[in-house]
Order: sequence, then structure tokens, then C-alpha cells
Amino acid sequence: MAKRWAIEALDLTLRDIRKNNLPFGGKVIVFGGDYRQVLPVVPKGTIQQTIDASLVSSDLWDIMEKFVLTTNMRAKADAKFGEFLL
Repeated sequence: MAKRWAIEALDLTLRDIRKNNLPFGGKVIVFGGDYRQVLPVVPKGTIQQTIDASLVSSDLWDIMEKFVLTTNMRAKADAKFGEFLL
């Protein structure tokens, strides 16, 4: 997972390039992942430093639109895989 500072830098860069003060310069950006499972790596960092480095600690997180996928399509087609996940 990318550290929040990289995402914030992208936001500021796109705002500057596009001369638009909307988040990410008004462009649609799609992020994917499970933010509870994939934390950014902070070498020799404390738990708090790791949390601070994650995107959910950014001010951008509050203005992002989040979609939650509720059906695992692979597990739906493969019962053994679904059992394995659980």
C-alpha cells in the first residue's frame, strides 16, 4: 500500500497541473484494497507511525467516496475456495 504522503503529493500535483482546487484536480482516481489488512511498511516504525502513514489518516480519506464489495464472486463459483477463506 502506498503511504499517505505519496497520495497527498499526487493530489497536490494534479491540483497544480490542472489549476483546479478540487481533490486530485477534478480527476477520478480509483484506489483498491482492503485498508484493514494491507498497511504501509514503516521500517522500525511503531504502531502509531504505521497508522499515521496509512491513507485512512489523511484528510483526503473523509472526502473520498467508498464502495464496499459484499459478494465474493470467486467464492460464489468455487465453494471449496469460499470455505478456505472462512
